[in-house]
Amino acid sequence: MDLRPLSLVFICVLIERSQGSALHGSCLTNDDCGTIDTYCRNQTCVCRENFSVWYDSCVQTPSPPLRCSKKHECHSKLGARSMCTKKGLCTCKPFHHLHQGQCVKNRDLHDNCEHDHQCYCGADCEDKIACIHKSCSCKPGHKPYRIRRCIHDPVIVEEANVTVVSTTTREHHFEQTTALYAEQKYIEQSIGKTVDKEGFVEPSVRLASTSSSNVLVSFGRYFIVLIVLATFKL
Repeated sequence: MDLRPLSLVFICVLIERSQGSALHGSCLTNDDCGTIDTYCRNQTCVCRENFSVWYDSCVQTPSPPLRCSKKHECHSKLGARSMCTKKGLCTCKPFHHLHQGQCVKNRDLHDNCEHDHQCYCGADCEDKIACIHKSCSCKPGHKPYRIRRCIHDPVIVEEANVTVVSTTTREHHFEQTTALYAEQKYIEQSIGKTVDKEGFVEPSVRLASTSSSNVLVSFGRYFIVLIVLATFKL
């Protein structure tokens, strides 16, 4: 039994699952459509608004549409990476997108890049991808999907929120501790019992205590001398 046809079918299924359905392929949700700038309509992957079918891809058209009869008419408005379709409309070439009125080449996920606008994973994905360390990558809070796309990742966002809450809690605890310390210092100063870090009373109090002790010692010595003299007289 020749298993090659079955192997070919199996490979095709794997490719479709990893990349999604092609243009005009079957679908149930938008995520099932693998071709960039397509969405699911009536269980079929079709081009999004402001995009036109070009063989097996969707090409971007400006809004409002630009009419043309030759490609140089489009070049003067959209740049050299534009073209004039058979329907007489200016569009960007396949695998290109509009940026500030000019057609620029798409840089897929993990491609090298210099600027954010070069990275492209679909018109609905522009806020999810960026040029990070000179490589097109999904922005924080998003993850790769179907090889070339970025989608929202709730797990990363939840972890980020926990970190923010923890940081906020630490800052609040620090503010409370500082306030309590200031209040304690104020009370101690008010009752004249300010204590230094070593647990001793302030120098002025120590000086007064030392002076009193010296007076007592001097008086004791004088009293002893008197007793000795009285003894000799006896």
